[in-house]
Amino acid sequence: VCSSDLIVVAIFGDEILARSAQKIAPPIYDFFATVTRLGESGWIFATSFICIIGAFALRHRGWGARVDSMLALFAGRAFFILSVNAVSGLLSLALKMFFGRARPRLLEMVGPFHFDMFSWKSAVLSFPSGHTVTAFATVTALGFLAPRLGTWLFVLVLLIAAS
Repeated sequence: VCSSDLIVVAIFGDEILARSAQKIAPPIYDFFATVTRLGESGWIFATSFICIIGAFALRHRGWGARVDSMLALFAGRAFFILSVNAVSGLLSLALKMFFGRARPRLLEMVGPFHFDMFSWKSAVLSFPSGHTVTAFATVTALGFLAPRLGTWLFVLVLLIAAS
């Protein structure tokens, strides 16, 4: 697929997809709304912080050096996931501000190709999708830590991206 093909798809397919998404049946909408929440960074950051603090709080409790090492490794992996999400979130925000693409809810007011480049307004910070970036960052980090889960994680991240 060359870049001109992607441009043609964007020009002719983007508006059709956006308008079709507005007509999704409520049960399907509710399902994808739930799936979207899996890509929210808040719970990922909170879980990572809790794991880090919990692991360090449990170290040196007299359970031995092996348990202390396992807790330190666990905290390090949680910090890795937290860091990957922090960096990807900052890069995503920079791209959002650069492109300034209007959110889908503004389709009727501004059309499918409204861009307000270098903007801080949340109404025009829809691309790239924060949920999708967070999901891909988390799945990539988890894929490095648990390669056997890679296929299932990839299926999950595709669902989140589609939502």
